[in-house]
Amino acid sequence: MGKIQNKSFKLSVKLDVKETSSALISAGKTFFSNIGNGKSLIAAGCAAIPDILKIVGVDLKKTVGAQAFSAYTAAFLTSVYELLAEQNMKPQELKIPKKSNLKNSYNFEDFSEKYPTDLPLYKDLREEFHQILVEQDISEETATDIVNSVRSKFPNNLKEIISENDDFNAFYKYYQISDCTDLESVFEKQKIFCVNEFFKPLSIDSDLTLEKIYVTPACRYKFSEKSKNDDGKKKEKEDKGEFKENLLDEVKQIVQQTNQPTNRIIFIKGQPGHGKTSFVKYFLKEMAECKSINDPEYILLYLPLSKLASKLEHGIFKAIAEQIGLTDFHESYLKDRDIILVLDGLDEILIANTDYQKHIEREIGKLNEFIADKPRFKLIITTRSQCFDTHKSAFPLNYYLFEILDFTENKDGEKVLTEKVNLWIKKYKQLK
Repeated sequence: MGKIQNKSFKLSVKLDVKETSSALISAGKTFFSNIGNGKSLIAAGCAAIPDILKIVGVDLKKTVGAQAFSAYTAAFLTSVYELLAEQNMKPQELKIPKKSNLKNSYNFEDFSEKYPTDLPLYKDLREEFHQILVEQDISEETATDIVNSVRSKFPNNLKEIISENDDFNAFYKYYQISDCTDLESVFEKQKIFCVNEFFKPLSIDSDLTLEKIYVTPACRYKFSEKSKNDDGKKKEKEDKGEFKENLLDEVKQIVQQTNQPTNRIIFIKGQPGHGKTSFVKYFLKEMAECKSINDPEYILLYLPLSKLASKLEHGIFKAIAEQIGLTDFHESYLKDRDIILVLDGLDEILIANTDYQKHIEREIGKLNEFIADKPRFKLIITTRSQCFDTHKSAFPLNYYLFEILDFTENKDGEKVLTEKVNLWIKKYKQLK
C-alpha cells in the first residue's frame, strides 16, 4: 500500500453537516431508483455518489478526501441494503435522523496504514446508519446486528465502487486495497467458528452440547505483582485469592477495561476436567454476541495449543496465521483493534514437549511485551494448575489469575452440595 506523492491532492475533507440529511435522502432515492431499474448494487452505489458529494461541496477529482468520503458512504449504504435484502427487508427510501453522527471534518493521512473498517469515518457511519435503520421502524436489536455485520461486506463493496468509478483514480493510487477484504472475511469466519464451538455435540455424549448443560463455575481471583530485587532476582507478591461466584462476569469485566496503563495476561487454571476449555468456548460465544451499538466489534482468535505445538516453533503469529487460514500474519493486522486471543491448554504442550519448554516460555514473554501497551488486546491462557505452579516463575511480572473451583467447593473451601451442582443436575435430567 503506497501513498501517492502528488501534493496537489488534499487528504482531508470538511463537511457541511447541515447538508447531511438532505444529501443522504437524495442519495437514498437515487440508490433505490437504480435498484428498481434493475441496476446492480455497485452500480446503484456509484450512482448515489453525486448526491453524497453535496455534503462536502468540492470537486471530486481534486481531493482524495472527497473521494474517500463519498466512496465510504456509498459502500456503507450498499452493504446495509445488501444485508437488509438477505433478511427480505427492502426499504424504498431512507428516513434520516435530524441529528447526524458525522464530524465536521475527516483526515485520511493514515489511510495506507489502516484497514477500511478501522477508520473513524467507518465507525461514525456505523452509528449514523444504526440511527437510520431505527428510523425505518426496524428494531434496535436488528439494526445493531445489521450494522455490526457490515464489516463482512464493506471492504469488498468499497473496492468495487472505487474500481468502477474513474473519478476515484487518485484515491485508488493513494490507497491500494490489497488483502484487507480477505482479512475481514477471515476474522468473520473465526467469530463464527468460536460461536459454533459452543453448540457442537460433546465427545462424551453426542446428545449433549455446552449450550444445553453449561453452568458457569465459581473461581478464586488473584492478582500477581512481581518486582526485582537489587540482585536481579524476582520477588513475588500474590494475594491469597478472593472467592468469586461467576467466572464469566469477572473475566468480562477485565477484558472490557481498556483504560489501564499496562495490559496484563489473564491466566485461567484448574484441575483436569474442571472446565477450562468449556469456559473459554462459552466466554468467546458471549463476546461474539454484541448486545448494543456501543459494544466493540471483537476479533476473536481461539488457538487449541495441543494441535499447534509444531507450528509454534516459528513464533506465535505464524501459528495464528496457520490456524485461521492465512499464509502469513503481521502484528500490524492487530493494531488499534479490539482483540481477544485465547491460547487453550498450555499444559498440553509444556508437558508433552519438555525440550520445548524454554521456547514456549520465551514466546509467552514476547506476547506479554507485545500487549503491554495495547489495552484493547486481551490475551487469555488456560492451563492445568500443576503446570501453572511449575512454570509461573518464567511468566511475566504481572498477571491476572483465575482458578476454577470444583462445583462442590464453596467460598470457605468446604465440599458441599452447591447450587451449581443442583443446577447442572436439573439441566441434565431435562435432557435425559
